Amino acid sequence: MASTASGVELMRLTGARSLRWVPPRTIVTAEFRPGRLTVDYDDTMAITRIACG
Repeated sequence: MASTASGVELMRLTGARSLRWVPPRTIVTAEFRPGRLTVDYDDTMAITRIACG
């Protein structure tokens, strides 16, 4: 579930320095940033994708 608590836990588990949430139907830039975690979620707030960079 996409939430502040899950974001904190994902950053702790991965060691990411920043977190980018991607809401449904949102276009984001494709530049690679080491240390960034990108988390996509759907309309029900379920996490659908997690990627580094």
